[in-house]
Amino acid sequence: MKYQTTTIYKIVQQVNNGTICLPAIQRKYVWDESKIENLFDSIYADYPIGTFLIWDIPNEKINDYQFYELLREYNELSDGMFNKKRPRPNVADASLQAVLDGQQRITSIYLATQGSFTRKKNRARVNNPNAYVKRYLYFNFLGNFLNNAAIEKKDVIANEEEASLVWFKMMSEDDVLKANANGCSAWYKVHDLMSKEWVDQQAEKFESSFRSIVSDEVWNLFFENTAANQMKVFHCVQKLINKLHSDPTINYSEISNPNLDEVAEIFIRINSGGKVLSKSDLLFSTIVSQWEEAREKIDDLIRDVLELKYEIDTDFVMRACLYLTNSPILFKVGNFKTETIQTIITAFEKKDGSMDIRTAILKTFQFLKNELKIDNQVLKSKNVLIPIIYHIFKGGVLDKSSRADAQNFIYVSLLQKVFGSHGDTLLTQLRESVSNDGIFKLRNQNFNYQILVNGIKDKQKKVLYTVNSDVVESWLDKEYQESDSWLVLSLIYRDLPYAYQSYDKDHLHPKSKLIADNFPPIINFKDQVEPKINTIANLCFSTEEDNRALKRDRELEEYVASHTDSNFYKKFNHIAEDTSLALVDFLQFHEQRKAKLTSVLVDQLSILIDDSSGNSEDENIIVNYPVQALPIDEADDVEQEVIDQEINDITLNSQLIGLRVGNFSYIVTNKPNTTEVYERFLRFIIDNYNDLIPGNEFLNKIFKTDPNDSQFGRGIHYNRIRTYAGYCYTTYNDTAKKETIMMEIIAVLDLGEYMFIR
Repeated sequence: MKYQTTTIYKIVQQVNNGTICLPAIQRKYVWDESKIENLFDSIYADYPIGTFLIWDIPNEKINDYQFYELLREYNELSDGMFNKKRPRPNVADASLQAVLDGQQRITSIYLATQGSFTRKKNRARVNNPNAYVKRYLYFNFLGNFLNNAAIEKKDVIANEEEASLVWFKMMSEDDVLKANANGCSAWYKVHDLMSKEWVDQQAEKFESSFRSIVSDEVWNLFFENTAANQMKVFHCVQKLINKLHSDPTINYSEISNPNLDEVAEIFIRINSGGKVLSKSDLLFSTIVSQWEEAREKIDDLIRDVLELKYEIDTDFVMRACLYLTNSPILFKVGNFKTETIQTIITAFEKKDGSMDIRTAILKTFQFLKNELKIDNQVLKSKNVLIPIIYHIFKGGVLDKSSRADAQNFIYVSLLQKVFGSHGDTLLTQLRESVSNDGIFKLRNQNFNYQILVNGIKDKQKKVLYTVNSDVVESWLDKEYQESDSWLVLSLIYRDLPYAYQSYDKDHLHPKSKLIADNFPPIINFKDQVEPKINTIANLCFSTEEDNRALKRDRELEEYVASHTDSNFYKKFNHIAEDTSLALVDFLQFHEQRKAKLTSVLVDQLSILIDDSSGNSEDENIIVNYPVQALPIDEADDVEQEVIDQEINDITLNSQLIGLRVGNFSYIVTNKPNTTEVYERFLRFIIDNYNDLIPGNEFLNKIFKTDPNDSQFGRGIHYNRIRTYAGYCYTTYNDTAKKETIMMEIIAVLDLGEYMFIR
């Protein structure tokens, strides 16, 4: 290998004239704005940016393989995400070099100095064109001097070595206008410094050129009668110009090899040794060495899925290829032999019209859009779709009942975070559960949730798929800032036209109105109201117009009263007709809507609720008074009188109706039911002491991950075992047994003094 150096300017010219390109084995460009900024910070600070590996392609081989151009404009809204094919010339080029290692860096250098970077804002929706912003790389020739000196009009600028300088930033033109506000026009587009007019200028000519780009305000602020400051800033700009034009910034090694197979092997060894690429990256490289059209075919599929308003990447496609061709999901590069790759090539796209991988993937996303109306934003893990793709690929049907099962599988998998880790193993087990042993033929033509889940061997994963009303209720405790809250709301509002309309996640009772001053002293705002403000029961989906123009921070009661059809508004948002919308009644509103939403979710997911414990859907916890944060002997007379009256009203016999632990009252129920208190207490322990359970010998006896665990005992029937947040526990028939367990847990966890309320 020969080691050489070159300049940024020469690399850019090579991209412009097409003499530097990408081999098909390279993957897509994946860097974001921050990485571009960091790259140029490193270049400017004289830090090493790594050695590039270039394949110097022999003339006689240039037309033997397909090559791709480097990106010149990155644009997520169009084809700017995909590298274009480099046309094959009639006569072999005199010179052609392909980037084997360094694609991300070279592409970033080009986009920053010649092109632009268009990307959607964080959390923005795929189908909103206004969310995509075009950015360029800007250089702040004052570094952070503005922060130190501009406002106070100081004459002394900090030394470059002593300051924490901010030199580069990817910004839109609007961003620059704001950054250069108040006359401080210190940000300059790097693209404009690529002009040759900046090179080899004499000092006085350079000063004149620089003066032409500096506003009078900045000039007078920093440079008037301050020659030393002028020279320091001139030096900063000149340093960048040298980095762009004349300094040997790029270090690269060069290989000459006529055989793409051998080049691919070098590429794989380099990247696998340094663990830069994922296993699917390396598999892709191996496939491309035998399937030249792989990059083009996969990019075309990704484009077609994007047309349906969903985002997938090459990793997802490659994983689906392995799954659908019955290949091992857990893989190593060396395990992929020629026959495996040939199977993928044959199955990917068929000319006879029979089912192929491409069609199965597209049909799945069409099914999501047209039948289930599931939005791209909901799909936090695309791997959840692979069993459905497999079902379609193998000739399965999706009738009315199958659609419900597919919906259940997607939402439960996502909300229970089943694919959070070890996804490859789970996918393998799911494939085996629906296929006849050894021949990978569907056992059932209809997509069946229960058949799919029953084949899972991982007990903890399997438990997560056992959903009941307790689990559903736990989903409603998710808060506004949690990404899963969007997922739950999308299920509650599943019939909205997500493909054509953007929606805001909004508070029903405005957060700005839910403050302590708006509630009577008898209500403990911090402990009773505050924890509920951002939970699902107070959230809804609304159009941007409703949220930002009409509703804003108006009180819910006032807004609904002014609505064209207040009854429709209530029904649409699952608010019972007799529910009070007054702000002061927020606690009752929250409990009633939570019960309603539990019913809605249960109905949406077609979940059969096990009510054998005596619980009913319309039970409400009575926590309307400030008892949670107050020891009973410190509550004032009025509050204690109210609490005592409440307890007396519902104490019908000696069974437990509540439990007070430490300095808070944990629960008071509205009916005498020891089981209710017991179960709510155990759920509280799971929610708050989850990380202690696996390592605690006593807690491990109470909470288990398998409902069939033999330690539950012969006398325990399955219908007396409850599942909550991944753990199982038994309710027992014996009231004394339940009370004993609660006392022991309180002691083991040292929760403080307790009192049973009867």
